[in-house]
Amino acid sequence: GSPGWMIVHCCRSCDPYLDASRLIDPKIRCTKENLNITDPTWFPGDLNRLFTSWVIEDRFKKYEPKVWSSPKGEYGGQSGPWVVTFDNFLGDDEAEALIRGGSMSGFERSTDQGAVSALGEMEKVVSKTRTSSNAWCTGQCESLPEVKAITAKIEELTNVPRENYESFQ
Repeated sequence: GSPGWMIVHCCRSCDPYLDASRLIDPKIRCTKENLNITDPTWFPGDLNRLFTSWVIEDRFKKYEPKVWSSPKGEYGGQSGPWVVTFDNFLGDDEAEALIRGGSMSGFERSTDQGAVSALGEMEKVVSKTRTSSNAWCTGQCESLPEVKAITAKIEELTNVPRENYESFQ
């Protein structure tokens, strides 16, 4: 499990090493300092530079970026916020691997978030209106070579390392 899960559910095990009992309170556990988040990920202008790089740099042409909207229409599309799609991002083998990995992980009815417990955990609620199914791509799914290739592409595209985002759904 994650360190946060361990602190909440296995406090006695973690207490001698982390002083976990003081971290049970989400107001303490979830501070920027305790989450080791001291600087913002994005600074003013960074997101615009990222989108611009997708449409002007040769290394991204292989993904066939299509600009639907850009600030003042400068890079194509309508004038407005950035909207870019990549028409050649996933190969057929990668898409099939995600489907295969989802089957390996097991598809389940999608849930919504409910009330927040005193420990800061959100309750899972089965929605009457959300009837889809999903699977978390973890374990064997994440180990598939095609899934690793997708992860590498996302890291290249976003400049965000894998450890900063959750598993695929």
